[in-house]
Amino acid sequence: MLTYQKSSRIITVTPTANVAAGDFFSVGGLTGVAPKAIAANTPGEMVRRGQFGGKKPSALAVAAGDQLYYAAATKELNKTSAGNVAAGFAPQACPAGSTDISTVL
Repeated sequence: MLTYQKSSRIITVTPTANVAAGDFFSVGGLTGVAPKAIAANTPGEMVRRGQFGGKKPSALAVAAGDQLYYAAATKELNKTSAGNVAAGFAPQACPAGSTDISTVL
């Protein structure tokens, strides 16, 4: 049996590297967004649920409901799973030519 402890929208994690405010990051199998900067090896907050705005490659067209992945090297969302981290789903379509996109964690 499990006992409810608290909401998991915002949790406390300890990243092994510095994380800037607004960055998407991972700790083990957990992924989320830092609402404020976190120093390496220091506990800080990770937002695990919500809708977030980000950037995508201009040439990429995204349909509503597409799985999105975060590319740490470019700090962009895309649809390529290889080498990237799952980062939610697109709540609405985003055409090629646009670089702004939303994701729902």
